[in-house]
Amino acid sequence: MKRSFYFCWICRKEWKGQEYNGVQCENDGCGQRLKKPNALTSCKPEFKEDKLKKEGEAIYHMNDKPDRKRLALIINNVDFRNTDSRAGAEKDEQCMEQLLQTLDYTVVTLRDLSAQGMRAAMRDFAGREEHTKSDSCFVVFMSHGGPSGLSGIFDSFTEGDEEDIFSVDEIFDSLNTLHCSGLRDKPKIIIIQACRGDKSGSVDVEDSVRIQGTKQEHREKDFCCFRSSTPGH
Repeated sequence: MKRSFYFCWICRKEWKGQEYNGVQCENDGCGQRLKKPNALTSCKPEFKEDKLKKEGEAIYHMNDKPDRKRLALIINNVDFRNTDSRAGAEKDEQCMEQLLQTLDYTVVTLRDLSAQGMRAAMRDFAGREEHTKSDSCFVVFMSHGGPSGLSGIFDSFTEGDEEDIFSVDEIFDSLNTLHCSGLRDKPKIIIIQACRGDKSGSVDVEDSVRIQGTKQEHREKDFCCFRSSTPGH
């Protein structure tokens, strides 16, 4: 628009009011943070004590709050250069941030990275000193994808174009014992929201009540998949 644009760091709206030496702008509600509802319900102390007593040897060690520094990484690719954007992915990002923060993780959120950017982000995250005082970590990827991995923002689904792909194997490699000693013997939870091919993810099925026509259901749903080993091991 060929003019200077002033915005407020607090409410992130266009600045209103005194432009110099202002602590906050004059937008309605600026500086007032709405308290989000707790995303989790805490267990009772008795439940925790009973679990630790009966299954203590099978439970990962948990650091005490005053000393621990939990980290989580979210990479969310929304706007792509050569294909459709992932409309609505911002809401998934917000919900995941809220959940992880409630679990006492400091969340690092990055948007719209190339494969090279995702590779660098994973390398930097694995090298964070906070992991030595942590008892776990979360890594969340949200992007387009295919059989060979996760799409960077320059990826194109047109045959013949150069791929911008980040291999899922690189996530495991970045956080393994060799490259991330701070997370040795600590749970590393990886969540990936991305396609793994171009086949349709839904199938026509008859409704529970026999009527004319069918409805769409996910082809593969109600699964809970955990991998006990990293690829190749």
